[in-house]
Amino acid sequence: MFRMLPYSTLEVGNPAGVEGNLQMTGTISLDGGANFTFNGASPQFTGQLLPDSCGVLTIGNSNGVALTDTVTCSELQIPSTNSLSIADTASLTAWTGSVNGTVVNKGAFSGSSALSFANGSLYQHDRNGGNIPTATWGTASSCLITGATSTAPATPTRISTTSPGIVRDSLPV
Repeated sequence: MFRMLPYSTLEVGNPAGVEGNLQMTGTISLDGGANFTFNGASPQFTGQLLPDSCGVLTIGNSNGVALTDTVTCSELQIPSTNSLSIADTASLTAWTGSVNGTVVNKGAFSGSSALSFANGSLYQHDRNGGNIPTATWGTASSCLITGATSTAPATPTRISTTSPGIVRDSLPV
């Protein structure tokens, strides 16, 4: 049996994600308050064993981590040079945290004003419609809209599609 308790941390280095790290027979129990750090040396998937809710989700892989499921985390940390890609079938809700690296969103990503995109960070909205996450945006952060084909994304009240740092590669008129 493998059991993670609240506030414990699993560092995931396997490209296959959590299930790649926990290759075992028997019961696997991952508490919704546990923390997960993806820090592999090659591109990674989060995997299907990542719980629907977690404490701190840290993306520490400069080769990229792909989120392939629905997850709510109390805190998201993406240090500079690291990147997270949210698949078109995936959803991420982050209540707080700091993005210093890159988020490429093909699915759904929501945040709160306690989530911040620091100077030098990049949020790429690579889907039609959807929402740009609510967050505090650094003046030198970037929001790249690339996937809008017929419907522009909804923007939070503190950001507009004409704000500095907004690049509209495919924004419908």
